[in-house]
Amino acid sequence: MTLVQAYEDVHDDVSSMVPDETAFDVLRAVRCCRGTGIACIDSNLDGGCLGPSEIVVLHGQSGAAKSTVARNIIVAYIAPTEIGGHGLPAVLIDAEGTFDVVILARLLTAAAGYHLSSQGCMLSEFSTEELVQESLSRLLVLRPAEPLDLLRQLYSLRDVLEANPTTSLLVVDSMSAWQPLAAAFPRAVTPLLREAWKAMDRLQREHCLAVVVTLRESSADLSKVGAARNFQGFGLPNVHNSSAFCHLNVGRNPAEFENGGSCFAISRRIPSVAGCGPASWHLFALSEAGQVVGISVQ
Repeated sequence: MTLVQAYEDVHDDVSSMVPDETAFDVLRAVRCCRGTGIACIDSNLDGGCLGPSEIVVLHGQSGAAKSTVARNIIVAYIAPTEIGGHGLPAVLIDAEGTFDVVILARLLTAAAGYHLSSQGCMLSEFSTEELVQESLSRLLVLRPAEPLDLLRQLYSLRDVLEANPTTSLLVVDSMSAWQPLAAAFPRAVTPLLREAWKAMDRLQREHCLAVVVTLRESSADLSKVGAARNFQGFGLPNVHNSSAFCHLNVGRNPAEFENGGSCFAISRRIPSVAGCGPASWHLFALSEAGQVVGISVQ
């Protein structure tokens, strides 16, 4: 055996013992875990926080408030710390083309008013405008026209995140935007969507992002959806075979309030949080401005 061969053998042995994650990686991931401030969401997350360990997928029918919940999470990140937010940049990929800046501004204003009123403070019209402008300056909105465009944008985000390392949240609304196209051309579209999920996973791990994705489903019984499905039409890996995903069901609750308002519920599809079983539905309502308001069950 030559000296070069001996060196190569030793190098291979050492390389095989190198851990996948360093202590710095673990510490960085822990520091990047943040709560959304939305009790019915945080109670379904490991440690009560969004973090880089798993992609949170919001499943539900059309009109189940998935996008509204996602907007509330965005507000929690981009709102300044003075009103209870994290004051951090976020990215929204608006695949559905339904994003309305006016709705988000209204939600920011309501969140600020609620936080300040709880402290006995008032929010003036001037400070409201400044608050909304400052918060919206932290949000980057992308609108892909097709699955290939989505994949290109996810790849280009690597440069954006390297230039803006404080960016902490990526929201995709929604990954079911091209489901009819995927049903008609599965061999062409499904691989692109599958690569998009992989790209999100890489971005999350490499840049310690929190990732939230909405996914529209047609089933009315959300408690049973996914038990035997693999979501291949969405490019999503099998629910039971992927530990990198946190699947949350979002849906309307049959209960109605006296004022005619709707009641919604959210639960974790595959329980892994202590005390969060299949029947652990957390109820919430929406304020006039679109805020998620938790409902305590007596």
